[in-house]
Amino acid sequence: MKETGDAALFKLHEITCRSALNRSKIPGMDYCLNPYTGCSHACIYCYASCMTRFNDIKEKWGSFVQVKTNFAERLASQLKRPKQGTVMLSGMLLLMGIV
Repeated sequence: MKETGDAALFKLHEITCRSALNRSKIPGMDYCLNPYTGCSHACIYCYASCMTRFNDIKEKWGSFVQVKTNFAERLASQLKRPKQGTVMLSGMLLLMGIV
């Protein structure tokens, strides 16, 4: 895992993913696309802070972002075998600006 970013703001981790198009348990959605995990906001009402339990992340939620560097390639590969369903983009993340 490659780490970059200003330590005073948040840590930016570059990771690879096994899958880009993942099954979703969110009502009305069959699949989700999450090109990265994490955020730099740490909102007190955030429902996604539990994600650190599933990803072996040591940092506190709101202090890191994991960018999936091979996301586009994995998605292209998966779309060669298309599946029917509704797809949601970014179910567990907020789009943010990185300076």
